[in-house]
Amino acid sequence: MSLLYHLGIYLYSTLLFVLALFGHKKAALWVNGRKNWQKRLQEKFKNVSSCVWFHCASLGEYELSVPLIETLKEKYPDKKILVTFFSPSGYEVKKNDNIAFHIDYLPIDSAYNARHFIDIVKPETVLFAKYDFWYHYLNVLHSKKIPTYVFSGTFRASQVFFKSYGSWYKKMLLFFTHLFVTNEESKQLLQKAGIQNVLVTGDNRYDRVFSTAKQNKIFPLIEKFKASHQLLIAGSTWPEDEDVLADLIHTNTPSLKYIIAPHEIGPDHLQQLEQKLHVKSIRYSLINEQTVTDNIHVMIIDNIGMLSSLYKYGDIAYVGGAFKQGLHNILEPISFGLPVVFGPEYKKFPEAFDFITCGGAFSIANSTMLSNKVSELLSLNAQKNFKVINATEVAKHVGATQKIMNFISWKN
Repeated sequence: MSLLYHLGIYLYSTLLFVLALFGHKKAALWVNGRKNWQKRLQEKFKNVSSCVWFHCASLGEYELSVPLIETLKEKYPDKKILVTFFSPSGYEVKKNDNIAFHIDYLPIDSAYNARHFIDIVKPETVLFAKYDFWYHYLNVLHSKKIPTYVFSGTFRASQVFFKSYGSWYKKMLLFFTHLFVTNEESKQLLQKAGIQNVLVTGDNRYDRVFSTAKQNKIFPLIEKFKASHQLLIAGSTWPEDEDVLADLIHTNTPSLKYIIAPHEIGPDHLQQLEQKLHVKSIRYSLINEQTVTDNIHVMIIDNIGMLSSLYKYGDIAYVGGAFKQGLHNILEPISFGLPVVFGPEYKKFPEAFDFITCGGAFSIANSTMLSNKVSELLSLNAQKNFKVINATEVAKHVGATQKIMNFISWKN
């Protein structure tokens, strides 16, 4: 398994280098962002005695890290916070965020990189957000006895750690000082596999969306776009989601307007989305007092970062990814009290089950089901206090950040 792991890392990085040479934008960001990492870190950390290191795979993992980082900074303002990303999707959006002392890419996982990276940044405590485990980094941290944790972890029996052939991968879990998991099922699965240092703290995303929902960001042009209409906000959509949304939009419900925030906002995808729509649409980057007119039915968000604050204007939310790629964050719209609709593939997402059970979320499998569900939710006969339903469920889960803060023995 060790050989397969190292071969997989080598092939993956080689593929990205080749793609970057042929102009693939995301691959180029991945490759170029890791150039000269030693020199960059040595300069930044030359007068730093230690740091607290958070590692995030991408943007979603960063968002669930924010409550912990903010609480840590409030309690220990002198601590230096390092945040690393694996994916350009997270780094390129948050590289200039002032929440941390330094934000960077994580160098590719190798014994050399792991030793030198850790020797340079000198972490006193390390926290991995949710997943994205790397053998050499975890091995070096363990050998140096540096306290290392995973938080918001969710584990399933189908994962490689728990297979008969997965003992080598399970070693990565044994390197952690403690594992903070989202539910009792994860704890029992880990303990059955011989990993006893487990604590159920819950999902830090609830703390993040609860905090975001309390912020009162105002978008006057969004208010003008909505006017007296009801508004469906579709977040993190993929082409499969946009196909069923286009069918819904073309049913021409006159009281309903739409905001679509695609997961990918490259020019090609935005153009493809616009071509699917047979009604008048506009990109957010082009709106002003003159261009926002009542005959525009769809607004397309062509930036990253504002979606979570837009849900306050919505009446219904649609969250993408559950037709193919994996369901995106339903907790953001739920925290604003919106009923949430998504596709059929949500089995790996416990929060989807929770909110379907309590009546605040709904799964659909095709355009007809989506149209029927939206009509039902808009109907006066089906008005339910979703704000109360979803707020009650969210309140059950808030508090993971404080449980983790209380458990870790932070150095003064």
